[in-house]
Amino acid sequence: MNIKILLLVLVLGVNSIQPKKHDEMMLCHFVGSENEFLGHLNTWINNTKHDLVIRWSLKDLQGEKFYTQEPILKRGDRLNIDYAPAIEHLKPAELFDFSIKLFRVTKHPKGAGQPLETKPLNASDMTLALHKKKFLKNDIFELRRNNNGLLVLNASKK
Repeated sequence: MNIKILLLVLVLGVNSIQPKKHDEMMLCHFVGSENEFLGHLNTWINNTKHDLVIRWSLKDLQGEKFYTQEPILKRGDRLNIDYAPAIEHLKPAELFDFSIKLFRVTKHPKGAGQPLETKPLNASDMTLALHKKKFLKNDIFELRRNNNGLLVLNASKK
């Protein structure tokens, strides 16, 4: 009888030790050319109750060079993203793998040397996905919560 209880405790203990994985949701992912990104400036507006981190990256498809930024978009603020410095850094590449992910800030640093803690948003948090055509056609992207508490993205031109 004691062996059965010990095995049950071990099995339950091992399952609780394994880390819970968040499925990161890619907001936008596509392959584009230099001409599609040059002169393309995005404005992101955060109308949610949380601070967000926008991780965007461009990767050279022919080589192994990449360019990534993770600006913090505070609630009620707007942020402009210009892709020209990334294109300049990745020259002479012509094709790029572009991606954007959103993260929710869970804890701001209290002083120097303290880390910024974030939590990836997953599919259950969002009702949005941004396709290449919609991304390249629009300049302003507003993030807000709907009545159900899900994150919604409104895209528009200037």
